[in-house]
Amino acid sequence: MTAFRCPTCNAVYASSQTLNRHMNEDHQPNKFICELCSKSYKRKYDLKKHKVKIHEVADDAASKVPPVNKSFPQCPICKKVFSETCNLNQHLKTHSPSNNYKCESCEKTYSRKHGLMRHLRSHTGEEPFSCDTCQSTFSRKDVLIRHQRRCVLGESSAP
Repeated sequence: MTAFRCPTCNAVYASSQTLNRHMNEDHQPNKFICELCSKSYKRKYDLKKHKVKIHEVADDAASKVPPVNKSFPQCPICKKVFSETCNLNQHLKTHSPSNNYKCESCEKTYSRKHGLMRHLRSHTGEEPFSCDTCQSTFSRKDVLIRHQRRCVLGESSAP
């Protein structure tokens, strides 16, 4: 059996295809750059996940290319950057002293009990919302609804 050795790190692979995949994934510079914070990724999918989680960009908008020279709203308190002013305004409430609901696991605070309850599922892993079509489960109702639109259309059974 022929072995294919990586010239950069000497890892050995059974085929040239797996060696090429390794070279592209592990030894190429990141080519997908977040225009909001300059963090870079090797895969477009990882950049999209980053935008949704870190910058609270809507899932369907995360893969769209923003207008050139667009300035993005930034929180004056913690410097987090947002794609839309409405997301910044919602975020600013998290810095408000009126946040009466506090997570005992990580000290995050919320102005509404619903926000805390939704957050707590990130610690417990609870996924109380399930798709009737494919039985996939979700921690948030809005994510289930978005999934169901695709699932019913047969586009994807993935979240």
